[in-house]
Amino acid sequence: MRNSLFILGMLYAVIMVSSCTDDAGKQVEQDHKAYHNPAVESYTAAIQEDSANASLYYKRSLALYNINMEELALKDLEKAVALEPQNDVFWAAKGELLDILEKHDQAVLAFKKASEIKPKELKYSLSIANSLLLGNKVEQSRNIVDKILQAAPNYPDAYYLQAKIEAAGRDTLKAETLLKKALQMDPYYYEAALLLGEYYAEQKNKMAVRQYEYTYQLEPSDVYPLFQIGYFYETVNDTPRAKEAYMKCILANRDYTDAYIQMGKILLQQDSAEKAKRNLLIAVATEPASSSAHYWLGMAYEQLRNTDSARFEYANALGLYPGNTRAKEAAQRLKK
Repeated sequence: MRNSLFILGMLYAVIMVSSCTDDAGKQVEQDHKAYHNPAVESYTAAIQEDSANASLYYKRSLALYNINMEELALKDLEKAVALEPQNDVFWAAKGELLDILEKHDQAVLAFKKASEIKPKELKYSLSIANSLLLGNKVEQSRNIVDKILQAAPNYPDAYYLQAKIEAAGRDTLKAETLLKKALQMDPYYYEAALLLGEYYAEQKNKMAVRQYEYTYQLEPSDVYPLFQIGYFYETVNDTPRAKEAYMKCILANRDYTDAYIQMGKILLQQDSAEKAKRNLLIAVATEPASSSAHYWLGMAYEQLRNTDSARFEYANALGLYPGNTRAKEAAQRLKK
């Protein structure tokens, strides 16, 4: 949902939280190199000077999250709520991080604390409903959203979540109607616009293209809707338009790895292995940790009869993600 208190504008990543309770573990935690990361170290220094300042732990949690240190971020949020148990913002931030970590039951409890502190803030009730939905408690989520809409019938975020609830029950048409209602109230609601495009695309409805184009106009810095146009055209077997859309995505963001991968896959299907290789080399350069990019580059090399390079890329793909079954099969195929 919009207006995230904890991670506005940041990327999501999921790491399971571990705890450390003994004194030695706590010392290791305090000495963790992440606390001395350039993006974090100023907060660490301030905390050393003022260890009872809850706001410093909260701010450091944001910095830690932004460098993908979710475990430590959660520990800082726990410290913040312990120091200021009546701060609704801290509890809500904790709830958001717990949802990211897929600990939805705990997230519900954190949002309930925020709601108890500020009972008139409907966004906390909506966050509870969202966590319940993420935890597959659909009817409980629906009941809360229904109550919210009774209290605030012109609340677009509630219609957005209600749409997701209906989609979870496979009533996509009703979900579309609810998203349109949210967009009538707020035509600049990016998440609602994007989700409506996704629902159109699932039905192979060509309205998806127009909806994605509209969504891109709302936030031109995010080329994901352009990528989705290409993917939609692939699903309806319109390869020329798919290539055109992926190229538009690449021109808008030269570092968008997935567009290079999809372009490479199409070129391989068209027996244009050399062109595919060029796209996939860029994919690997823009995202060296992408197992998929290495696998498809291996496929390009294999099609070019460069067996040694193909083996090398399949090995890279498996090293990055041992569960890449296609890379495993390809490596077995080329095994000496």
